[in-house]
Amino acid sequence: METKHTKGPWEVGSDAARENLIPVFGAGKLVAHTAHTRQGYVDARLIAAAPDLLDALTDLVGGMGKEGNLYADLDKARAAIAKALGE
Repeated sequence: METKHTKGPWEVGSDAARENLIPVFGAGKLVAHTAHTRQGYVDARLIAAAPDLLDALTDLVGGMGKEGNLYADLDKARAAIAKALGE
């Protein structure tokens, strides 16, 4: 599948205190920012996990009913979920 979004991994950057924003970077570029609040940080983690979540779900759904490694795909999905939840 060809991606049209900025390729991952995406990472939550340190807060930009002068702008009071939490940046999210992918491929060295700013892809999003959230408010510098507790909720904003949680949202930034979810945004940063988006490419991992898409990749894991694509593998998982693509492998359904086909020969493949379902357990590896499930592990990948679990890791993406953990990243989104900050675990």
